Amino acid sequence: MGKRIAVIIIFSWHMISSYSYDWNSIADSISVCQKRVSPSWCYYDIDRYMLLRTDQHIMDSYAQQINTGDTIMFMEHFSAYKDELYVSFWIKGKPDTYLAYDKNLNINKEIGYSCFSFYSRMLCNRWDISSIRKEEYEHPIQKDVYIIATRVIFEADNKINIDCLFFKCFYYPPRDNCYIGHLF
Repeated sequence: MGKRIAVIIIFSWHMISSYSYDWNSIADSISVCQKRVSPSWCYYDIDRYMLLRTDQHIMDSYAQQINTGDTIMFMEHFSAYKDELYVSFWIKGKPDTYLAYDKNLNINKEIGYSCFSFYSRMLCNRWDISSIRKEEYEHPIQKDVYIIATRVIFEADNKINIDCLFFKCFYYPPRDNCYIGHLF
């Protein structure tokens, strides 16, 4: 009897803390949010990133790892000059979930591998909008390269909350530890 109750409690806790999400719907909602915060010249790439999220089943890989209260962070690169996709994403607080796609759609799981600096990823992870705005003003790169940061918060009852932030890519050589020359 005691074992049966323990099994039921564990099973019930798992059902409460983990949900089945419609990942294609989430990908579409992300795109809608991104289009609200970005200029129209980004819409084509936003649609391409949405296709990447759905066609490559990016978010499906997180399906068994998402619990109520978790947040998936995305950073996506935008340039008016180059037709290349760069994306990094992870579940906040779970560094082992980090993934990055490069311009050839190669996947890399090394947390140090990214076209985005560690510092910019840290600010996005914290959702520190005031520091991001300060950095884009104080340390802008010379080309028009932008980032859309997106956070998807998984709430109770299969609900999600999506926030997006469009900002100019910034880089400060003494601090930022990535080579961004390949973005230009």
